[in-house]
Amino acid sequence: MSIVTYDTCVFIKYKPLIYPRGFRLSAVVLHELTVGAKDEKDIRNFESKLRKFEKDKKLIVPNGEDWFLAGKVLNSLQRGRKAANKGKTP
Repeated sequence: MSIVTYDTCVFIKYKPLIYPRGFRLSAVVLHELTVGAKDEKDIRNFESKLRKFEKDKKLIVPNGEDWFLAGKVLNSLQRGRKAANKGKTP
């Protein structure tokens, strides 16, 4: 079975209530959604999702290696953008 996850922008735009088979929730996405919550009700809803996905072992939690790899990827993308812009950060 394939693993499926959504970025924060998908939750913001489409507000999915049903998830596809193999869905995993990212702790990073849950963090971003909580930061942007409009009220306590939303925060309680996100906390409920956290507990459910943790219990079901379907919560993706990045470790130090994950964060380091993400930093390397972003650095590579940024250097590519600078090279395309004659050394200046766009």
